[in-house]
Amino acid sequence: MPAGYGEVLTITLPNSKLVVRYTTKGSRAKEGEPPTLTPDIAAPLKLADFLAGSDPALDAAIRSR
Repeated sequence: MPAGYGEVLTITLPNSKLVVRYTTKGSRAKEGEPPTLTPDIAAPLKLADFLAGSDPALDAAIRSR
């Protein structure tokens, strides 16, 4: 599993009352593990897809059902 953050805590700022979420613990990937998770189905987004308003990831997920 890639490195990430966990142990999320929440505070409310006293004056603005904004809610802030922050992590208190980080994890590191084990040696030899890839730095990211690789999807089962590749669906790269191309500029033409973006400009056309299409979503290759959603299309691939629907086709794989």
